[in-house]
Amino acid sequence: MKERLEKPEHLTAWLNEERIPFQLSLKEAEIILGYLEGSAYSLETEDGILFLCDDVEENREETEIDDVVQKVCETNYELIEETAAKIMEAEISADTRQEEDSLARLMEDEKALALVFLQTRFQKGLEQALRQAAEKKKTPADRARR
Repeated sequence: MKERLEKPEHLTAWLNEERIPFQLSLKEAEIILGYLEGSAYSLETEDGILFLCDDVEENREETEIDDVVQKVCETNYELIEETAAKIMEAEISADTRQEEDSLARLMEDEKALALVFLQTRFQKGLEQALRQAAEKKKTPADRARR
């Protein structure tokens, strides 16, 4: 049965039901769904599979929560860059105050998303690569001291 994940409770419940080892608070799930909605995307599930839906093109593709989190992190980063550029180019006025408030909210989202990103396979792969690189730098004497 196809189900749209429209509310934070839906997303967190689906992760739990599918036993996906990814912990999201309701606030984090709200941030993720908010960024997707703002970019004209949504999430659906069908038979335990997660789909990223392009609501403009009206298509969907199979995805994983790691990919969704990465997409949202990228969107947040791009919005931070755009908003910061607008502030730098504008004269100080009420408009820049609104942009500054917007930037502050984006930066708060970035903090929350950074913690969520730590759970993704991308972060785990990076950590593994760093461990392997550190291990390669050790001398035979260092390795023997374990």
